[in-house]
Order: sequence, then structure tokens, then C-alpha cells
Amino acid sequence: MKYRMKHAPMGWNSYDYYDTTVTEREVRANADYMAAHLKPYGWEYIVVDIQWYAKNTGSQREKYQYIPFGEVSMDEYGRLLPCTDRFPSAKDGVGFRALADYVHGLGLKFGIHIMRGIPREAAHRHLPILGSNALASDIADPSSICKWNPDMYGIRMGEPGAQEYYDSLSDAEKSYMDVHEPDILEAYENYALAEKLYQTLTQGVEEEVSDDEARVIRVQQIYVSDEQTAKKVQKLLNDGDDFASVAGTYNEKGKVETTVARGDYPQDVENIAFNLDNDAQSDMIVTDDGYYFVKCLNKFEEQLTQDNKSNIRIKREKEQFEDTYQEFVDSSTFELNDSLWSSITLDDTSDIQTDSFFDVYDKYFSPADQG
Repeated sequence: MKYRMKHAPMGWNSYDYYDTTVTEREVRANADYMAAHLKPYGWEYIVVDIQWYAKNTGSQREKYQYIPFGEVSMDEYGRLLPCTDRFPSAKDGVGFRALADYVHGLGLKFGIHIMRGIPREAAHRHLPILGSNALASDIADPSSICKWNPDMYGIRMGEPGAQEYYDSLSDAEKSYMDVHEPDILEAYENYALAEKLYQTLTQGVEEEVSDDEARVIRVQQIYVSDEQTAKKVQKLLNDGDDFASVAGTYNEKGKVETTVARGDYPQDVENIAFNLDNDAQSDMIVTDDGYYFVKCLNKFEEQLTQDNKSNIRIKREKEQFEDTYQEFVDSSTFELNDSLWSSITLDDTSDIQTDSFFDVYDKYFSPADQG
């Protein structure tokens, strides 16, 4: 029989709408919607993205997306915990258990975003490492910092690459994978070749991104779903009522104050919102899915715009790669060996816990090495 590749994993990611400020209530609401309306079509992932551990997220957006040296939620060993101001079910150090159970109870899958390394705050407070005599400050590498997120330091890794990863495997893992040092080296070489292929296929992508294309604006917004309420909102605004106060009463979707990039709004709303001057507000904007009112607070968020340029470049690369890859998929025919597939059994892998492959790879295979 002929076999066509399955669709890519489909789900919801909190960053795409809520940025770094999502709350447990919002996660549950989106999970409910997915289970009710999207699950039959293959949607199954609910992912809480970056800074679920951070306190006061979004409180300094006029200056930062990620607050430098911001306070984070940790246990006594410097391990990140959900911020209970936004995820109240995580109190008493239980983490995401209750939220994960809720999502799983809907027949969906739950995931979180993890930053590599160790929290800066753990290093600055010299917190102990569980099961070790070392302190967080002993293993933290202050020279290894993510350029777009300041929460974490890298970790000092001492030994050469393949040997280092091999030494990190337990006896159970070595036995299960039947792996030896040459196998590890070959795995790194193959992954480096895959990275090189990706770089080759994405060559020629336009790097220049204009300020206007990447522009991020700060707005207050009102969305209502029915015409009668929209007319009531329009009258209140025409009568001079405060926009934020009206929004607090009538807005049905998302936050009242937020930052918006091109593509975040329906096109008709974007066309008007991105042409507003500071402190100007729109009239009612009618779209297929409801009614919008927008007030512009800042028509050019400089730092967020610069950050968005990087996002646009990455998106262009992915689109070029996916277009090329899809051409390959469409031109290929895959045969499924039914008898072999039926003979496959899944072993108990509870002893397989290694997770340092990519940490070692990032240390020893730089972009220059792959050139």
C-alpha cells in the first residue's frame, strides 16, 4: 500500500497570543476550546511557552519584553517552578501537575517551554545543587547568555564532546541503545550534516527587514462579537467615555492593553490600527468574526520591533525550507511494510533519562564548524 506522511503536530502555544503573560485560567480556556472544536481534526497539543516561572511578566513592556535579572520562581535547589501568581494550582511546590492532569483529562497533550542552563538568580544566590556538593555559582557560565532572554546562564561542561556525552549515559541507557563511543561520534556527525543541509536549503533568504514590516505597536483594544453591543460601545466612545474603562467592561477577547505586530489582527483591523497616531482611536471596525475598536498608545515600539525582525528572518528561513521539503515529499512515494510494522513492540524505557545530547552538540559544533 502507498503511505502518505502524516500532518505535522498541531496544537496551541501560549506565546502566539499571550506572549509571556499567560495565566492558568487562559490555558484552561484554550484547552477547553480545542477539546470541543479542534480535537476531531487532529489538534492535540497545549503548550505553555516561555516565562511561566517569571514574576511580574509584562510589567515593564515599555522597556523590555524580558525583564533583566527579573525575579523567578524556584525551589531551594534553583529548579524553576510555575509562578503561582499566574498558576495558582502550582502552589506548595507541586508544579504543573494539576494543570497537566486537567489537559490530559480532555484527551489532549500538555507541554512547557524550557530554557537551557541554570537560572541566573540561582547562581547569584549560590543555591546548592541537589545531590552534589557544588553550588549553582560553581557550574554557571556567565559568558553563556541567550541573546534574547536574560533569565538563564549556560552551564560549564568540562570534557570533550563525544566522550562527555558517552560518560553521561547510565549503564541501563548504554545497554538499551547498544551504543559505543564511535556510535556517538557518528550521531554528532550525522546531525551536523543535517544542520548543514538546512543551512544550504535556506541560503538566499532575504535578510533585510524594514522597520515598517517588523513594526510592533502598543494598543488598547475592544473586541465584541455582536452588533448591538458594538453600537453601544461606539456611542460610549463618541460621548467621550474613557477607552480603557469601556474596554474593561465590554472587551470579550484577550487583554485590553497589548502589543501587536503585523499579522496579529485581521487585515481590515491591521490596516486601520497601523495607521493610527499616538493617542488616536478608531471607529468601529467590522470584520467577519466580530467588531473591533483600537486605541494606539505607541505606534512604534522600538525594541520589540528590533526583536521582531529576527523572528521574521527565522520565519522566512522556515518557509523556504518547508517549501523545498514539501516538493520532495510530494514527489516521493513511500511503501509501508505492514508485517514489519506489526512486529514492532515498545520496550519499557523508564531507565532512559539522558538529555544532554544537544547541550554537548551546541558546545562543540558551532556554525563556523559546519561551514
